[in-house]
Amino acid sequence: MRLRALCLLLPLLVATAAAAHDRQGYLHGRVLLRNGGEYAGLMRWGDQEVFWDDLFNATKAHTPWLERMEDRLDRKTAEIKVFGWKVRVGEGAATGRTFQCRFGDMEKIVVTGDQKAEVHLKGGAVIEVDGGSDDVGGKIQVLDPSLGAIAVRWDRIEEIRFSPTPSDLRPEGQRLYGRMDCDAGVFDGWIQWDSQECLATDKLDGESRDGEVSLAMGSLRSIERRSGRGADVVLKDGRRLSLRGSNDVNDENRGIYVEVDGLYRLRVMWDEFERLDLAERRDSGPGYDDYAPGERLRGVVLDREGRRHAGLLVMDLDEEWSFELLDGRRYGVEYHIPLARVSSLEPSGDRTRVGLRGGESLVLEEGQDVGENNAGVLVLDDEDDDDPLYLSWDEIEHIELEP
Repeated sequence: MRLRALCLLLPLLVATAAAAHDRQGYLHGRVLLRNGGEYAGLMRWGDQEVFWDDLFNATKAHTPWLERMEDRLDRKTAEIKVFGWKVRVGEGAATGRTFQCRFGDMEKIVVTGDQKAEVHLKGGAVIEVDGGSDDVGGKIQVLDPSLGAIAVRWDRIEEIRFSPTPSDLRPEGQRLYGRMDCDAGVFDGWIQWDSQECLATDKLDGESRDGEVSLAMGSLRSIERRSGRGADVVLKDGRRLSLRGSNDVNDENRGIYVEVDGLYRLRVMWDEFERLDLAERRDSGPGYDDYAPGERLRGVVLDREGRRHAGLLVMDLDEEWSFELLDGRRYGVEYHIPLARVSSLEPSGDRTRVGLRGGESLVLEEGQDVGENNAGVLVLDDEDDDDPLYLSWDEIEHIELEP
């Protein structure tokens, strides 16, 4: 295990005198231990997330608005799956809601149990989480400039404090960037392959007709789906390989993430994937200080009777902060959009038209946030409102969110 941990951290070796744009997107912080010790440096969450715009996933331990409004919901208890997560809707809806934010939105994580934590967000919000993914309870890899690489066990951790990456550090593994062709269209953005490989030094594994290969992602020019069982790979030197036998190159792939600059994150599953063309890009995405403090959602709701209701908003009876994400699908591709980037919502049965700041408009469906399973919206006069206005999703004509 020690050797594996060190191998996983090799892409994060430190160099000096780096340009700021080469390193600002990489995770950095301090891990404080229960025994009083600490490690500080570049971080990788397990063997996956490395960047500030990667998503932290967990389950909310408490959903106070759902608990308060549960007797107002007129649907029977039901359990559904939303992007692989089990959630309860209607009566009993107060359990199992997901929490997602970008790593750059967090100030610190306080560990409170084997799979439990308090997530402290920029802006002062604190969300208690309880499991839900390997982001809670797993190992945190740290490359400490003084001590070297270490994979710290969750049960040894007291707190994880995030901070901007110092100007004298540079990861050697360049972030992957490319053009994705999938059922929802063509998108340029940062790439996380198979929900894991995101650095040029990470490996794509497979079996060619001559034997097993493990290719550095940075050595590839393109990957094209051939079938559910394999893919065609072109290397930068022009060689072509047909690969199979690994979840990197078949329908067991856990999804290809594309972070489209300043808009949203896509998750493309193998059946919707067509082709990825990798490209050179020297920067690594937004730095820690580029993420603004979270704010309470505020806006105007127009109901189907033509009445306007303005105030603080609680979406789907549990999302009330700008750093939380709106989820939905388009042509089978998952969209994850920070609510800070959403300007408007127009529900229509099992789908919703989502307006984005900057002018783009998307019609999303299937997800809890944009379909008929949405638990509704609360409109509050202020944060301490004891009698909020409740509107079910099918009563809403239009929602306009304040920037």
